[in-house]
Amino acid sequence: SELEIASGTKHSIFSMSFHDLTLYLNMKLMEDPFRNTNTLLDDYFEKYYGPATAPMRQLFDTLIQRQSSNRQSLGKLPPRQWKHADHAFLKTAESLLDQAEKLVGNDETYLRRIGFERLPIDTMLLLNRPKKANDPENLKLVNRLKKNYRIAVKRLIAPALQKPTIETLEKKLDIIL
Repeated sequence: SELEIASGTKHSIFSMSFHDLTLYLNMKLMEDPFRNTNTLLDDYFEKYYGPATAPMRQLFDTLIQRQSSNRQSLGKLPPRQWKHADHAFLKTAESLLDQAEKLVGNDETYLRRIGFERLPIDTMLLLNRPKKANDPENLKLVNRLKKNYRIAVKRLIAPALQKPTIETLEKKLDIIL
């Protein structure tokens, strides 16, 4: 299913958007529940994305605004039915991620972090595109997804499960093509 396109595990990649930010905020607010969340967000984005702070914060703020204005239970609907993730949002998100990658140059740490946020956006872009053989845009998305999935799996999945998980993900992506 669409919710499991990025699995091989029990969790969908769609639930992982800004995952490290969630961990950071939870930790900081447990230390002091009265902290200013905007100050925490500024601190996180500056330290986590470095030169790409502005487009990544804009992506986050846009995502929060869009999700808040479209009250849906996201966990019960496939991504194609998410009202906040329409074509305009996906293209804006893609543009912001492109800007972020340019700003960090060849810094592998920042590129890996940005690539992790690309996963749900690129997956939704691919799912919403017409399936045409040899479509260069689809191929570009699939290749970028494979690269970023490999990095995410190596970070999040136990070593013994990494190879079969990557193989499963890549097969699912090849089927979409």
